[in-house]
Amino acid sequence: MQSKLNNEYKYFRHAWKWDLFAVFVLFVIFFSCASTKPPLPVPPEPIPVPIPVPPKPHPEPPIQNPTSISYKDSVPFVTPEAFGAIGDGKHDDGPAYQNMADYICANQDVIKAVVCKSARYKCNNPILFYRFSGTNYNAVTIDLIGQSSFWQGSGGTVFDFSGNSQGFGIGIQNGKGSRFIGLEVIGSFHPPALTGFNFFNCSFQNYTDGVTRDKPYSPNAGIVIDPFGPNIPSDGGYPGYSNFYRGGTGGSTGTEIIDCYISNFVAGLITSPNGQTSNAELLFVEKIQFENVKVCIVGCQAQEKVNKVSFVACWGNTHTFFMSGMGTGGYGNTTPGNWYIENVNIAGSMVRFCAIGNGGYFPSYFKNIYIESCGQIGVATGSMPITFEDCSIDLTYQASSAIMDWQFTGTANFRNSSIRVYGGNYPVTLNGGSYDHCYFETVPFAVNASFRDCSQNIGATNPVLYPQQGVVSAYGNTSYYYVTGNSKRYIENKYGDLWTGLYEIGSKGYVLIFGNPRVATIAVTNPDVYQIGLMAYQPMPNNSALPIGVITSINGNIVTISYICPSVISGNTYGISCAYPVYQLPLFSGDIVLGSNIVNNVSVSANDMYPDLSRVVGNVVKSNGGVIYGIYGEYTKILSINGNTMTLLSKAAMTKKGNIFKNYTHKSFIATTVNSGGPSKTEIFDRGDEIKYLDTTIIK
Repeated sequence: MQSKLNNEYKYFRHAWKWDLFAVFVLFVIFFSCASTKPPLPVPPEPIPVPIPVPPKPHPEPPIQNPTSISYKDSVPFVTPEAFGAIGDGKHDDGPAYQNMADYICANQDVIKAVVCKSARYKCNNPILFYRFSGTNYNAVTIDLIGQSSFWQGSGGTVFDFSGNSQGFGIGIQNGKGSRFIGLEVIGSFHPPALTGFNFFNCSFQNYTDGVTRDKPYSPNAGIVIDPFGPNIPSDGGYPGYSNFYRGGTGGSTGTEIIDCYISNFVAGLITSPNGQTSNAELLFVEKIQFENVKVCIVGCQAQEKVNKVSFVACWGNTHTFFMSGMGTGGYGNTTPGNWYIENVNIAGSMVRFCAIGNGGYFPSYFKNIYIESCGQIGVATGSMPITFEDCSIDLTYQASSAIMDWQFTGTANFRNSSIRVYGGNYPVTLNGGSYDHCYFETVPFAVNASFRDCSQNIGATNPVLYPQQGVVSAYGNTSYYYVTGNSKRYIENKYGDLWTGLYEIGSKGYVLIFGNPRVATIAVTNPDVYQIGLMAYQPMPNNSALPIGVITSINGNIVTISYICPSVISGNTYGISCAYPVYQLPLFSGDIVLGSNIVNNVSVSANDMYPDLSRVVGNVVKSNGGVIYGIYGEYTKILSINGNTMTLLSKAAMTKKGNIFKNYTHKSFIATTVNSGGPSKTEIFDRGDEIKYLDTTIIK
């Protein structure tokens, strides 16, 4: 008995230790279980609907309740992988994507979004979002959300359409409020392998790789708004999609394209290429990069209203940035809509910035555009406003080849912008346009243009020639306006007549022989007609001109013309003139004699605002009162001044004492030349203008 009690005593004496150990084990097990979360249930992917794939039309899939998860604010979405997409860059994911597009368009009442992972989806056919009722395309709303950005090579969601040279990439028909965000869209187009002069002189029609489809109603394109119209267009439409040309003429509204990279297409983004549908309005494009395309953005018809493009870059070889309403050579209906394009960065190499022909339709506006490595601003014509505001335009020239014939042609208004040939210090060539508070590095060569309060680089260091802080004396026609009755008058800028030229004496033309580089030399009769840095040109009918090239050297009577323009053909004959700015000069008078080029008794008015002739040698002046200097018209060049004797380039056609040479700085001179029926003298002087009748050669 005692032995049994002793054993029980030993047991109870150590039992508390075992109890404590058990508590510890339970404690560890409890916290171990508490720290391990149970696995979340994985929602099943939506079941793909087996639907035939284009190019043949296919019926709409039956409406089903998609099983999906939320990506934003409980908005349901589907993924392309649920429909069989692999995203390895090798497998053709086009059928899976089209099945997904058909599914989501048929289930618009419950789902509108697609979310793509970071992957490379190879697609050998277009991806089209559409819903056809049997008679019309019904409205669809799509969010196609990827993981890319506008930055080249950022990766993310890449759509590879390089195996689809005859169609388009992503299209939407009659979309309403759709969004395409974070996509990289790659095509098959490769710009022609051109450099230097050959690149910048390439026409739009010849900018091709000879393979990728480039048709007026069905061009290869990265993103297409409303690719199809009710009828097959004259170019046959997109191959294999003839049955998709059906329904009405309504189109998309409110499409957003944001944070995308688009490269290697004929057209990066195009609206209504079919030439039949309308709308494509309220388009919003932001933070996009284009590269290696023929044209970045194309508008095709006049119902494009309030389409806004902002924060866009083009940094690869491209022919044209923006095209709208260009008729032959354009796309779609070729009538222009209403576009607002701002905050654009152009680099790489681009032939021209724009090609716009707005006729009497709707205006386009450009603001905060930075351009470099670009041959031309381009063409912008029409009676409706086309404006460039606060732009920095640095045009290129090819040191071994040429400058462009015309770096701008049209009727656009340029305001508060810098326009120059970057690095060349040569004149930009402007055929038309108005320029208000614009900066030029050197005096532009322009016809049919008007200038108001413009300046150039020389003005900051030459207060005699440009006393008004570098106000430019440029070429071009002045602006016309009407007063009472049938009297038409024009305003003549006080800082110099707006365009003139000095012709070579006794020469009917020169044969220009050149190779590459495009440089020619000619032996001239009178080398004083020419001046280094100025544009040589051939006068043409209707106050026009043909630019020839830039005078780069004068050695005796041998004149060198360099950077000869593309339209000038080696071996052809050209009548060559040299265009001068008519500089601001002090008011002076003198005696001229028939047949003499000497002006005696030169006198500068003491009342002139800038009474100094010390820096006028080599400049062009215009005489007053119909005094004609031979074939030079009223213009001549001051060759030298010696005391009160002045030598001119040309000889006087009549004798006249006290001839007054025109300038616009003398108050009394301004007052006597203003017609009494016009605005008040004070108003005229304050505006810096003088009024002339068009039907008389004598200033009233």
